Amino acid sequence: MEGVTILYVKQTFNFFEVILLTISIGGVVIFATIAFAMLAENLAVSCVSIAVATVLIIVGIQIPKSDTLYEVTVDESVSYHELLTRYEVVSERGQIITVREKEQKDDAE
Repeated sequence: MEGVTILYVKQTFNFFEVILLTISIGGVVIFATIAFAMLAENLAVSCVSIAVATVLIIVGIQIPKSDTLYEVTVDESVSYHELLTRYEVVSERGQIITVREKEQKDDAE
């Protein structure tokens, strides 16, 4: 955006989301192992294990892994309202504003 100067870019990770992703990956490995080990002996256990592993994969894919924050300065050519249409303000420290990009919404909805 013209009139916005990026001073610093920071990648952040949400600790809770990283733990949930780790549990999901571990669960997929465990339930996939059970599914293949029990395949010859018990088809029902294998089917349930495959279903649980599939759900954990879907959950793991849906978890946002990181967030990008920008420390910026804004000159007089950009209104605060214009800044808010594109960015979410996280904090302000004097002339330095910490923002993150807003998620793009589909116009079809």
